[in-house]
Amino acid sequence: GGGGATGVDNFIEIVLTTPTIGEAKMKIDTGEQIGVALDMFTLPSSGSGGGGKGGAETVLLAVGINDSVTFYRILVEKGEKDIDFELEGDSTNLNSNSNNNSSGSGSSSGFDVKMVGTFDLGKGFLTYSVTFDPLGGRVAVGGENGVVCICGIQMGTEQNPDLLVVEKIMELNGHIKCVCQLTYHPTNPNILLSSAKDGTCRLWDLSIAQNGSGGDPCLDTMQCKIYDPNDVVKKKPIPKKILNPAPGQCIVKGCMFADLQGQFVYTVQSGRRGDSFLSVWRITRVPVKEPDGANGADANQQQEQQQEQQPKPPKTRLAFQEHNRIKVANYPVSAVSLSGDYSTIALGDTDGTVILLNAETFKKIKHWECVHDLPVTAIASRPLPVALAGEDKTGVAVDAITSSADSKMCFLTKQRKSTLKPVRKRGKKSGSSSGGLSLTFVIFVLWIIWAIKISYDVCRSDFVGLDSFEEFQNVML
Repeated sequence: GGGGATGVDNFIEIVLTTPTIGEAKMKIDTGEQIGVALDMFTLPSSGSGGGGKGGAETVLLAVGINDSVTFYRILVEKGEKDIDFELEGDSTNLNSNSNNNSSGSGSSSGFDVKMVGTFDLGKGFLTYSVTFDPLGGRVAVGGENGVVCICGIQMGTEQNPDLLVVEKIMELNGHIKCVCQLTYHPTNPNILLSSAKDGTCRLWDLSIAQNGSGGDPCLDTMQCKIYDPNDVVKKKPIPKKILNPAPGQCIVKGCMFADLQGQFVYTVQSGRRGDSFLSVWRITRVPVKEPDGANGADANQQQEQQQEQQPKPPKTRLAFQEHNRIKVANYPVSAVSLSGDYSTIALGDTDGTVILLNAETFKKIKHWECVHDLPVTAIASRPLPVALAGEDKTGVAVDAITSSADSKMCFLTKQRKSTLKPVRKRGKKSGSSSGGLSLTFVIFVLWIIWAIKISYDVCRSDFVGLDSFEEFQNVML
């Protein structure tokens, strides 16, 4: 986005890439509003989940704009033949206004985009983060007011495939500052992570809040630290504002599950200035202390309970324990992303530097210093370890994509050069020169043989009758 007040260059650009054809682009004009967060989810191709007709694939796009979330339906045509894209000329523009409920639509060769609805979260919410759950049935939205809203979504019916039903299911209260990032458990849609500018990361159990049992849906809170633990061991002095920062002085920019089982969690935190740290948290189960029995209970009832009492497994709850904390950048980290195979952590900081870390050893794989002129505003790590569309033609695997307020996007790779080998075509000149060289060599050999034969014929009479090597030497001299 450009200027929020003037509405200059505020848009969403969608780029569709295929392995054989290339790219098709479409722009969605957002008017005076700037999209600050987005997420995408591919809907199932069958049932009432909104899958496309005739082999088409439907993708739902959620964009956080001001106090609301706007949803777009992207219909991608698929078939046995390649999609006929318009590769030249300007991209298609789709005008939409998030302040009203009208549905804008637009299409480009190969795919179609339509705004299917806007859900208002209330004045002052100011959407900052958006993410779909693993099943696509709910979307979590974090606001600058510290509230996390969980909305249920249902897309499409046979009669009306563009119908979108959005309903607020619950609100999660606990953060007192802006919610920076939301991450669902890889396999459990009821477990949610949230990190905020209040210096904490929280683990939520959505099933507790949904069943109305009155329990606290927040299972545990991680108090993130922004100092090196080795400084404590070495007894180095640590400023109080670093050791115990006030709310808003420690910003937890990212939170991610570190494995498919959800046993470890990464958080990336920093102060408003200075170093950034990555913490590894281990999720463990701790026993829950049950309250003592009520006073004045009936003696007979207690006796019956003791007789019927059988050994039961102790109640436990999830809790966090910090496993490791390391320094990862000299400046505050402003964007975080984890690769789809959990092997690489991509970080972008306020200095415009991008760093790729090994998720097992936490060593730098590669870094690009000041690749952007301004802070990195968003980063996306590689989603799959296999070749993506178009990479087979270039031989270059893109490991991270970054964007910044400097109006640039960077496509970064760990490779030093392309994996494609250059094809050398044999021309007429190379063939003729090779043939000429061979002919010259044959002529030279034949000339040597001819010279030896002539010499032998001329001097044969001088060599006839020689009995010793000394006589042969005298003839040669």
